[in-house]
Amino acid sequence: MEKDIYVKSVINYQPKNIKMKFPCRKSKVQEYDCQVCVKPKWESSHKWICFDKCLTDELFYLWDLGIITTGCCCGHKEHNPYIGVEKEYIPQMKKLGYKVAHNPMRPIDEDSFLPLTKKL
Repeated sequence: MEKDIYVKSVINYQPKNIKMKFPCRKSKVQEYDCQVCVKPKWESSHKWICFDKCLTDELFYLWDLGIITTGCCCGHKEHNPYIGVEKEYIPQMKKLGYKVAHNPMRPIDEDSFLPLTKKL
């Protein structure tokens, strides 16, 4: 039987059960050592949604509010972190106190935000 979450191997969905064997700050971008993957709780063409472990609680909080995320990265101490959302959730993110993470490749878009749990 498939579980809802896995870290290297499949474990039960319990955010507190996620152990950071390789903390994100020690993992480089595109190494995926600190990656967690979960089944989306909303209708999606993706079987799994994967993200950095250190963003787990914040993403679960946003999902509990009904905000659908499109991607994220903690930055791994190399880049600015971000959480991407569907355009319809931009006003809600701003109302929650999130600041836009400007992307020079898409300078007019405001669908990426700086995580509140990560310090630059």
